[in-house]
Amino acid sequence: MLFECPVCGREFNRRNNLNIHIKRHEKNRKFSCPVCSHGFVMRAHVLKHLRLVHHIKRSGSLERYK
Repeated sequence: MLFECPVCGREFNRRNNLNIHIKRHEKNRKFSCPVCSHGFVMRAHVLKHLRLVHHIKRSGSLERYK
């Protein structure tokens, strides 16, 4: 069984993957990069962005990246 995104039509084989994907379409991006202010829906995406784009490894509490 496939689960289709109602916004863009992308299909997923797991409902959880669809739920995570749907968050990408949300306009409320409550997490932002402390370096460039780019907005993100999920905290994990900020941390990944910091690591890949700005070459900053996570240090200290996650609260720092709210």
